[in-house]
Amino acid sequence: MLYCLNPSCYNPENPDTNRNCHGCGENLYQTSQEYIFKLQYKIIKKLGEGAFGRTYLAHNLHLMDEKRVIKKLVTTMQGAALRKAQELFEREAKRLYELNHPQIPKLHAYFEHNNNFYLVQEFINGQTLFDEVWQQGRFNEGKIKQLLMELLPVLDYLHQNKE
Repeated sequence: MLYCLNPSCYNPENPDTNRNCHGCGENLYQTSQEYIFKLQYKIIKKLGEGAFGRTYLAHNLHLMDEKRVIKKLVTTMQGAALRKAQELFEREAKRLYELNHPQIPKLHAYFEHNNNFYLVQEFINGQTLFDEVWQQGRFNEGKIKQLLMELLPVLDYLHQNKE
């Protein structure tokens, strides 16, 4: 499957045989070259979106199609502001790379492409907290305690590492 990353595309999932996106009409040959990042990561689907970016599920084409998460920071900055954003992004990526905790996804790569910034991280299969609450309903006291007990070691690790 080819995934169209045009932000305004209303139907981005396309069969590998499509030349143009059936959602927005964009040429998928060009976008597939652009979105097979570094000739290593092929986008499969969008996982989520927030105010500052998007998160995609991708395959690492060089590691037996191992799954990765690509986080794209969306920015409209230019000039000095863009350079400062790039500096801060690189600093944050290096810090993420230094973190070593089993509950924190490992950073595998980071790069800039067309004035957008990307992080490539380990994919951890499972539900989001939102999905879990949606399916189970409001958490009772026991479930909240369990969640906090799972989060506290991560917070302690980050605190000890001055994060």
